[in-house]
Amino acid sequence: MIEENVVSAAGTVHHLSLAEMQGAIRELGYTPRRRNVWYELVDDPQPAPAATSA
Repeated sequence: MIEENVVSAAGTVHHLSLAEMQGAIRELGYTPRRRNVWYELVDDPQPAPAATSA
């Protein structure tokens, strides 16, 4: 939160959608998951979207 407050105080705003966050996590080779405030998993792992070749 401290970093977020500093960035917003400087007048910069950076927002990512849920899909953008999940995509960034997948690009790093991880599976995005949701957790509650106790860090317990609260969702089922979603398979990575199938790659399509054009």
